[in-house]
Amino acid sequence: MNEQSDNNQSSRESIEDTVDKEDEESFHDLWERIKDTQLSKLDETVELLEDEKILLDDNRMEDVYTWKIVLIGEGAVGKTTLRRSFFGENFTGEYLQTIGADFATKEDTIGSKNKVKFVIWDLAGQPRFKNIRKVFYTGAQGAIFVCDLTNQDSFNNITQWISELWNNNNVGPIPFIVVGNKVDLREEGVLTISDKIINEFTIKTSQETLKRYGFGIKSIITSAKTGYNVNKAFRSLAIQLIAHERHLAKQPKQSERPRVSTKDAVLKIDSPLEK
Repeated sequence: MNEQSDNNQSSRESIEDTVDKEDEESFHDLWERIKDTQLSKLDETVELLEDEKILLDDNRMEDVYTWKIVLIGEGAVGKTTLRRSFFGENFTGEYLQTIGADFATKEDTIGSKNKVKFVIWDLAGQPRFKNIRKVFYTGAQGAIFVCDLTNQDSFNNITQWISELWNNNNVGPIPFIVVGNKVDLREEGVLTISDKIINEFTIKTSQETLKRYGFGIKSIITSAKTGYNVNKAFRSLAIQLIAHERHLAKQPKQSERPRVSTKDAVLKIDSPLEK
């Protein structure tokens, strides 16, 4: 028992040593420093969020939240279809490219006393819309990064997308979730990015964001076509945002968070596809 405790303490110290630098860095730089850390050295029972407490906390007064949420990721990964599925619209097989940005709102209840309003901005993922996206990032409080499980590059570019968001929202680091979309294609025998790859990214990144910014990262696999886990994805982000707001409310007021710099680099992942 003592040996295991010593090992856990040593692992935590080694991980903490990697985040002592005060220099600003991009989200890509952050990931590059931690991606080779073995999962066996991480505490895989880390509490990313106190989900049950948030959903079942009946001792609090009713809380009302309004958040600006951005859907980000490469073009054709299913962001618009995901949003439409969340709003109860039927799936169509026709691909309609988002021109710049699309906007919608939806209200929901998380638990018994958390009233939330999503102000959702669906942002075009094509490179030519990059300057337009910067305008719509302003004031964003949360994000859903969507990748196509059949498209390796759509996941590989996650660090660029998060750096772009954090650099242009006038807030800095904000909570986000990772959504691996089009899981229905696995049933058709299409090669897809493994859950293991996405979960590894999520666990390692959460270790860093929890220490630095007070919020964890979650991932979820969805099918915008069938509706599988779509509502769960948005509600998962809502729980993150509620937890983060409660965390910030307990902290002393601080100056604006340091900005992160964007690097034109790509997250390197080995063997991301599996049957």
